[in-house]
Amino acid sequence: MPTMKRCPWCEGFDLYREYHDREWGVPLRDDQALFGLLLLEGAQAGLSWATILKKRENYRRAFDNFDPVLIAQYDDAKLAALLADPGIVRNRLKVAAAIQNAKAFLALTANGQSFSEFLWRFVAHTPIQNQWAAMAEVPAKTIQSEAMSKALASAGFKFVGSTICYAFMQSCGMVNDHLSTCPRHAEAKAQSELTAYGNPATQQLGKNYLLMDILIIKISGMQDEDCIRTVANVIQDLPHIGHIEISLEKAEAIVEHGRLIEPADILQAIEDAGFPASADF
Repeated sequence: MPTMKRCPWCEGFDLYREYHDREWGVPLRDDQALFGLLLLEGAQAGLSWATILKKRENYRRAFDNFDPVLIAQYDDAKLAALLADPGIVRNRLKVAAAIQNAKAFLALTANGQSFSEFLWRFVAHTPIQNQWAAMAEVPAKTIQSEAMSKALASAGFKFVGSTICYAFMQSCGMVNDHLSTCPRHAEAKAQSELTAYGNPATQQLGKNYLLMDILIIKISGMQDEDCIRTVANVIQDLPHIGHIEISLEKAEAIVEHGRLIEPADILQAIEDAGFPASADF
């Protein structure tokens, strides 16, 4: 029987291959499972995923099956117990971050918003299907992971840098980064189609937010002229406005009104500059 031509990063030991074959790149939308994965990705910082994968069941035991309600209640005694647990990475900052992230999770979801919807909006609720031929082509971070990182940090999460977020996105199937030669690429793509989320209106809403987030990232550090041209280019692609011609004068008005700090501010700036409001956004 021929050997599967897997992504080369997973070769080395059976647990790694099993993780690659069964989990990596499969869309994950359960709130608690996503929280647990984010906790593990944060623990990985500065280490290899192989190290964390070998300790995953220890983490599941030590952190109450990644239940954010329970983790948010951890006190100093529990923190000390975790730092004495040889089954996990005993880094005080990482363990403290896990507790803080549980509190941030509860605050984020307190108004009824699911953690899954918050995270999946950065790919407009639809997995990105990449076509990499070699590992050297796979990025360490993208504009989507930059946007996710900034949003999570603003919500109070720790150990959520852009590189960590991209590894998280790869793991939970927001992006399909299996090499095109790997049989799992086609399988992960098929699984993403089977688990497609939401109706077209929901997906459109996600695209609107994603464009806004990308716009925020793109203008960081730009000179005014470049910033205005970027606004003009991105606004033309906003689905709820449609493909329109936008003058640099109107783009400048948007910049002046909103300064593009948060999506809601951008929307208000668009309306102030004379564009129609969107009932869906």
